[in-house]
Amino acid sequence: MRMQATIRDFRTHLGTIREQQGISQQELSRYSGLELSYIQEIENGDVVPELVVLLTIADTLDIDVKGWFDY
Repeated sequence: MRMQATIRDFRTHLGTIREQQGISQQELSRYSGLELSYIQEIENGDVVPELVVLLTIADTLDIDVKGWFDY
């Protein structure tokens, strides 16, 4: 049960970080090279991204992956 809560918190936190930086999902898609639909699926909780995707998004948003989970 805790794992599901962590994933839910993570996707919410991702959206918050992206919005705080003033970046739309479409811009994140363009900057990261990831499909817009995939970013939407991550933020909606429909998929759990692989580590390489997390690293790509973190690099695009210029954040530390560890900081992503400090909420």
